[in-house]
Amino acid sequence: MPNHSLTIGPYTHQSAVFHWLIELDTVDSTNAWARRAIQSGRVCKPGVVMAQYQSAGRGRRANQWESSWGTDVLLSMVIHPRCDRSAWSAIPVIMGMIAARVWAAHAPETTRVQVKWPNDIMANNRKCGGILAESIPSSDVLVVGVGLNVNHMPSQTDRTSLRNEWGQARDRYAVAVALIQEVESHIMDVTHGRLDPSEWASQAAYRGAWVSVCAHSDPAADPTQGILTGITNRGHLILTDSQNRSITVVNGHTIRPINR
Repeated sequence: MPNHSLTIGPYTHQSAVFHWLIELDTVDSTNAWARRAIQSGRVCKPGVVMAQYQSAGRGRRANQWESSWGTDVLLSMVIHPRCDRSAWSAIPVIMGMIAARVWAAHAPETTRVQVKWPNDIMANNRKCGGILAESIPSSDVLVVGVGLNVNHMPSQTDRTSLRNEWGQARDRYAVAVALIQEVESHIMDVTHGRLDPSEWASQAAYRGAWVSVCAHSDPAADPTQGILTGITNRGHLILTDSQNRSITVVNGHTIRPINR
């Protein structure tokens, strides 16, 4: 398979997976840029779009993603899944695990990095990154956005960054290169939606604890409560309720620990 030369800041990376990489100065969001590029026919092959700054960066349910110009890893990957669409739900979970490992590799050894279902990356119980996957109508392409806090100093006390953990600036391009390489190393798992529930459990926040999960389809509905026991190979959360019944949560947001 031929390699494609990608310029990532001061680094040059030879990729057998991604055909192109573009870095923008300012964009509304890298996911939005990728969607427009795909729908207009400008982009069809797997690639990466990065940005110095996103004016409308967002997470799931249009939540705002806070970042400063030139401080963090803000990118979207155009991926061609090779699995049935029923398995696509596992892909952002796999990507979250990959991103968490990369962030942890650049953090102090004492930092506890975990994945919080469905799409957050946590460091010492503070958010340090997130994933946003979006499909394209009438297309077999998936856009996976990744945001990793590197040098931004968050104003919220429940957020952190590598700079915050180290007390000094870090090389965000080195983190971006490591992320791309890690995705490439696990590209078959990513594109085939091969999620290992036991591996996820080893990285999962709140595993074994009572949690409350609000349903994504109906935020006004009463939350689902139970002990977080695991995840399915499709990326759906598994809880055990007070009557020892297993509950599968397909879509959700705002998962919180509760006292019982």
